[in-house]
Amino acid sequence: MKRFTIDAQCFDSLCRFFDYADVVLCSNFRSGRNLNAFHDVLMGGFGKFDYEEEIEIVWLDAPKSRRDLGDVYERLADAIRSKEHITFTEKDSVAG
Repeated sequence: MKRFTIDAQCFDSLCRFFDYADVVLCSNFRSGRNLNAFHDVLMGGFGKFDYEEEIEIVWLDAPKSRRDLGDVYERLADAIRSKEHITFTEKDSVAG
């Protein structure tokens, strides 16, 4: 199973999150920069994993993202959790 890491140290705003997520989850693709587009990216087929391919996403330093993104963090995390083909883990720190 492919593993993708979202490192909260690499972004501090929603705009930067979308930029970062595109780099982590896509190949040479720029998403629509909104929650609907993020759902599409999570489904796969944008270069790094196939459509509905089973993957793992690990979000490092989730508390930092909760502070930086506020309520939007939970909407993003819920989007990830809603995908049956994704195993999602939230870590409290970068070290794990």
